[in-house]
Amino acid sequence: MATIKPIALEQGTKLIVMSDMHRGDGTGSDDFAHNSLIYKCALDYYLKDKEGFTYIELGDAEELWENKTFEQIYITHTSVYDKIKEFLEP
Repeated sequence: MATIKPIALEQGTKLIVMSDMHRGDGTGSDDFAHNSLIYKCALDYYLKDKEGFTYIELGDAEELWENKTFEQIYITHTSVYDKIKEFLEP
């Protein structure tokens, strides 16, 4: 079960807010596939100071309306999900 962590907004709070990634299954209709490298590079930049940043996905992360299951999206973009997971690791 996921735990919701409150975020104290104060001077110096560093947030990364991503929206509308539209990760798909890696086929020609996967709009995210063309940008996954730059997305991972951006996350690497923020991870250099991961203690200072909180990562938030606002919405439209996966193209679930185009894909019947999450499984192929996850297989296609495992490296992206692994990178996002690094923000949760101590």
